[in-house]
Amino acid sequence: MKHFGVMVLKEMHIGVYRPPDSKQMWIDTFEQQLNIADTHNLDIYTVGDFNIIFSTVTGFQNTKRSNLIADYNLTQLITYPTRDSLKNHPLQ
Repeated sequence: MKHFGVMVLKEMHIGVYRPPDSKQMWIDTFEQQLNIADTHNLDIYTVGDFNIIFSTVTGFQNTKRSNLIADYNLTQLITYPTRDSLKNHPLQ
C-alpha cells in the first residue's frame, strides 16, 4: 500500500515593516495580502513593525485601518508603547 502526502496550506504569515514616513498606500498592499488569505480561508499571522501610534492620546484615527482591523478580526498583542513617540527613541 502506498501513501501519498498532500500538503494543505492552512495559514499565511505576513511580515511587515512600515517605515515611519510611509505614505498611506501601504495599507492597500496589506489589504491585498489579507484578501488572499481570506479567499483561501487561511489563518493569518502578521508580525512586524507597523510604526503606527495607536494611542488615543494622539487623537489620530484612520478609517481604512480601523475597518481592516474589524473586517479581519485582527488583534494587537503588544498593548504598551514600544517607543517614546515624542523623541522617537525605543523604550527599554
